Amino acid sequence: MASRSPRPGVSLIEVIVAVAIVAILIGLLLPAIQAVRTTASRMQSCNKLKQFGVALHQHNDVKGRLPGVNNAAVLTFYAPHLAAIGAPDPNADIPPLQELIPYLDGETIVPNGMYMGVRKVFLSPADPTLNQAEPNSMDHEAASYGLNMTALETRPNLGSEFPDGLTNTIAATERYFLSFKSSTSLEPGSRRIDCLTTYNQVDTDPTGRGSSQRRASFADRGNYGEVVPITYNGPNGPVTRPSVPGQTFQVRPKLESAWSGVPQTPFAAGLPTLLFDGSVRTLSPGIDAAVFWGAVTRDKGEVLTDW
Repeated sequence: MASRSPRPGVSLIEVIVAVAIVAILIGLLLPAIQAVRTTASRMQSCNKLKQFGVALHQHNDVKGRLPGVNNAAVLTFYAPHLAAIGAPDPNADIPPLQELIPYLDGETIVPNGMYMGVRKVFLSPADPTLNQAEPNSMDHEAASYGLNMTALETRPNLGSEFPDGLTNTIAATERYFLSFKSSTSLEPGSRRIDCLTTYNQVDTDPTGRGSSQRRASFADRGNYGEVVPITYNGPNGPVTRPSVPGQTFQVRPKLESAWSGVPQTPFAAGLPTLLFDGSVRTLSPGIDAAVFWGAVTRDKGEVLTDW
């Protein structure tokens, strides 16, 4: 009877080495996959901002001016979802993002979800606060972007009322849908949620507790606690500073630190930003406050360096 040759086998050490190699490869691959996903999300967000830029220019071509809110410091709650120019209340108006809807492509409605009636173009693909709202709390449209109300508050014309230049003036940025921090002090354990809606419901209570809804904007003088630009004459010309020293925007803040006073971005690379010429750029997290807020104004004559 012929003897059998021993069957080849795999030792335990060889199995362990193989598993270790696979684990190392996975560990190297996952960050790369995450980086690709982050880049894709940032590109999607920038493309949505580009849509806002096209809509702003179309609105200006059709109506001879940009959207905005007159009397930005004096707002009412008069039928905000129905309000229009020439409405009975002189302070009532269509909120700026809402006014752009006819000029925006892809008005897809999110069906059967928490955000009933929300248009996808208003939602950033990486906004971490979109899943933080309580069910049935969204009776207005959500927005992960904010228009620059300092530039829009008097409804300027693109062709004649931007002496600082369209390429040097911010039109819109990302900002979180919800804010979990306010400029007011709250009782321990409580949290303030500001819904960045497209409607012009804003805080009228000086304590900041009157309403948790506000229009999708930033640098908005009509909202309590907003950081706004303040310009003064320096030795070398006009200089613009934030009303809260040192503030520009928040980069990947923890949810409990997301503050309604400034824009936020979930991207470590910086803040996706639309300029009034229609271009989109990502502002560095280390941008100088005077440069950022100088770009928020449209007619102060600041000289922007490292822009």
